[in-house]
Amino acid sequence: MTRRLFSVYGDSISTFEEITPKGWSIFYTGEQREATGVQTPADTWWMQVINHFGGVLGVNNSYAGSTVYGTRPTSGNSDERTQALGAAGAPDVILISMGGNDCAFGLKLKE
Repeated sequence: MTRRLFSVYGDSISTFEEITPKGWSIFYTGEQREATGVQTPADTWWMQVINHFGGVLGVNNSYAGSTVYGTRPTSGNSDERTQALGAAGAPDVILISMGGNDCAFGLKLKE
């Protein structure tokens, strides 16, 4: 049986030091890992889902502080971010966790 390839697309709670692309804003670093108990990638919500389904992680393209809405390169609708989801091969599953920052930053969708 072929293992499913998963990509992760999210905001801060989807990041992890040395998994998220270099240079991108990351939430789970040394001090946050200690404070939250998320010590290894296996402790993250997304790796627990991947492991549950017997999958493998292809790409984690998450960025702490990102939003869904907007024109910034970190926004969820960024071509750079969406195209990178297949960098390790076409994913069978894309896990998405975004939107909390839109609410926190008070972003409103245009009507």
